[in-house]
Amino acid sequence: MDLKQLEVFLAVAQQNSFSKAAKKMFLTQPTVSAHIRALEKELGTQLIVRAPKGVFLTEDGCVLIEYARDMLALRDSALTWFQSKKQNEKSTVRIAASTVPAQYLLPHAMAALCREDPGARFEILRCDSEGVVKNVVSRKVEFGLAGTRTEDARCRFEVLCEDRLVLITPDTEHYRQLKARGAPAQELAREPFLVREKGSGTQREAERFLKQLGVDAEKLHIVAQLNDPESMKQAVSQGMGIAVVSELGVRDYERFGMVQVLRFETKASARRLYLVKSSEHRLSDEAQTLCRLLRSAAGVKEKSQEGAL
Repeated sequence: MDLKQLEVFLAVAQQNSFSKAAKKMFLTQPTVSAHIRALEKELGTQLIVRAPKGVFLTEDGCVLIEYARDMLALRDSALTWFQSKKQNEKSTVRIAASTVPAQYLLPHAMAALCREDPGARFEILRCDSEGVVKNVVSRKVEFGLAGTRTEDARCRFEVLCEDRLVLITPDTEHYRQLKARGAPAQELAREPFLVREKGSGTQREAERFLKQLGVDAEKLHIVAQLNDPESMKQAVSQGMGIAVVSELGVRDYERFGMVQVLRFETKASARRLYLVKSSEHRLSDEAQTLCRLLRSAAGVKEKSQEGAL
């Protein structure tokens, strides 16, 4: 099996046609057919079935297409790395990050890298924690930062730091009185609530946090669902309701008296933020340096991270 055969196989599957694949690959149709036959012979199975309205993959073909994508992506990654090194060009470090680390961890580390290397360039893809893992696995980014760990053998999760979930309320007389008399979470749960979007790592953690406080997230009086924590904090500060948010991201709001922060000690209140890396992909030198600076910003001792990359 060689990479050319896999390229042809992938083109046929994507174009749903031998003739269209041949045109895309600048090959003749007999050459495309020969590549597919050779691949099927080597693997000892049929991969593609011709039909009147196109082609379709067999069960084995569906398995191979995932391997083909990964192998070709790895080849492209290797070529890009060596070409960049040969041309002595600065590569752009691409990172996928969920909201909290994107706003409150990455800026410090990127600024530190720019001081070390003024030519450093970055591209940040903002997404939820599930999106971070998908982008790392597909190699669209070099590494990611997420608020939730998933069971995916294709990724390695390294604890970067711990954040904490807290309840925030408007800084009004009503909520000041509730806080002063130590109102239980069950009483606060009857207030208007703002929540994050489905799929957000913060929202999943928030639901676990509320559950440990004896609050059923399904019974909350939800007045808004927002996909931006800044909008959520602004809405709370304007008196719209209360919310579960990251303590890391609400410090300035509390310091300037824009919201009140209620802290509860539960197992779910502590939330880990993870550095997410591919199990198979080597990080560029710039990405390794940025990871080092992220650990430094998070207070992680570098000695304990030997061999982590």
